[in-house]
Amino acid sequence: MVGSRSRSAFKQRALRKFPIHVRCDIGPSGLGRKAFGINQWLKARVGKDNFAVCADDQPGHYEAFIVLPYDPTIIEPLLAEFDLELVAPDIRLHG
Repeated sequence: MVGSRSRSAFKQRALRKFPIHVRCDIGPSGLGRKAFGINQWLKARVGKDNFAVCADDQPGHYEAFIVLPYDPTIIEPLLAEFDLELVAPDIRLHG
């Protein structure tokens, strides 16, 4: 992500550390309990140090969050498990 407006040091470190940036739409009702489930699901599949989840504002969306995994094969199962939609039609690879 070039020129991020984020003030979060955690997010900036995560964006540099992880090569895959996947933005998901939260929707008008938010994630609710789904947020805890997403974190637990990712921890169980890739380990607690192999991903990050951060808030991510995107124009035209209520709110979005960004998932930063090392392993691209985890994305489709994650989206299906939690009925998530991508904000952008593509998954951005960085690095």
